[in-house]
Amino acid sequence: MLDDGATLLAEFRDSYFGRRSDFSNIGACESAVNGRGIPDMDIDVMGSGSIDILMRRGLSFAWDALHEAVDLSWKPSLVARVSVEATLMDADMYTGYVTFFSAEFAERMGMGEASDLPGLQVALTSEDCVTPLAD
Repeated sequence: MLDDGATLLAEFRDSYFGRRSDFSNIGACESAVNGRGIPDMDIDVMGSGSIDILMRRGLSFAWDALHEAVDLSWKPSLVARVSVEATLMDADMYTGYVTFFSAEFAERMGMGEASDLPGLQVALTSEDCVTPLAD
């Protein structure tokens, strides 16, 4: 859905309680509203062994959401950034995030280019996710 120029996932927008006016630009709004942690409370594997699980979950979720966007009548061009990195409190524990952006904001951010951000990062576009994932 579009909200004052920001491309937001409808379910995320409905559960977000901030105001668009709280953000200095559209991209900051998209990042805050469209970002979520990857569920990890059931992962028994500690340390780097959890990275594969977190990435698979994050990529599957991102792919499904981007695939749904392909079917929207207004055809938004979206990018999902899936990332996994060590937590600040314990370098042997990992956490993951999925954040969705409009392709325009992602390009201005330099997504897809080499960066010095910590952890592992993968970017998917709605154009990558035309076909559904196999069950």
